Amino acid sequence: MRIFDVSAGASTPYHHHAWEHEVFIVSGTGHVRSEQGDRPFAAGDTVFIAGDEPHCFVAETPVQFVCVIPSPNVCQMG
Repeated sequence: MRIFDVSAGASTPYHHHAWEHEVFIVSGTGHVRSEQGDRPFAAGDTVFIAGDEPHCFVAETPVQFVCVIPSPNVCQMG
C-alpha cells in the first residue's frame, strides 16, 4: 500500500506492469488515461487498474490517492 501526491497539472508516468492494483482517491480531481480512454475521478472514488493495462493518473487539481497492490510478493519497500 502506498500514498501518492500529484500536483495540479502533473501526472504519474504512463506505464504498465503485470499486477493489478486498486486505488482510492483521497482528495482532488483528475482522470486516469488508458488505452480505453480517459476516465474521470474525484475524491471518494475508487479505480481498478488491471494487470498489464497501460495507465497514468493525471491531476486537474492537487490529488492524493492510496494505491493497493494485492500481491504480497510484488510490492517492496525501498
